[in-house]
Amino acid sequence: MIFFKAFILLIMNVLAGFVLVQPVRLFIFFPKRQLFFFGKPVPFTPSYIRRKRDWFFERVNYWVTYYLENAANKKDRSSRLYDWEKRVYDETWDKLAGVMNMRYVPVAVKTKIREILALFVFEFARHFLRGFVPFLVKKYNLTSYIDLVAAKADVDMVLHYFDKYFHRYVTWFMVGLGFIIGMFNFVIYLLLQLF
Repeated sequence: MIFFKAFILLIMNVLAGFVLVQPVRLFIFFPKRQLFFFGKPVPFTPSYIRRKRDWFFERVNYWVTYYLENAANKKDRSSRLYDWEKRVYDETWDKLAGVMNMRYVPVAVKTKIREILALFVFEFARHFLRGFVPFLVKKYNLTSYIDLVAAKADVDMVLHYFDKYFHRYVTWFMVGLGFIIGMFNFVIYLLLQLF
């Protein structure tokens, strides 16, 4: 009887691992339509991905156009793009602190070397972020691809790939974790009952 109770504990842990993954999948993909209860809409219906699909593509389009506008306006020091460039400069300046330890070189020369190298990296990042990335976006017409994906994206297709490449592995991982925890509980329970 003690062994049977320990075995039930193991099975419960494995089932808990399996059951913990399922509500996430249900919340993200099901139900497909808005549900009503006595004429009132049920919250969280339709599923999360179906509610947020259009919003997601609108946000992607917004961020691409916002990035392109910031890249075109090089004098704006309040943009996020300028913050990234400034961060590159600051981090490069900090990494080049070892230059100040060089012997027999005047402090002014060491500072100038450090400043020139930091400025070089800053300008490289600036040209990459404000020139090369917008060039690629315009050359490959990224916004039209985003619109095309938005038109073609089907939630059932996403569900298929979610199940195939993500949900299956997470389920097996959680079941395995539940089995390991269940075995630990199985052994501890048996030891406590025997001693």
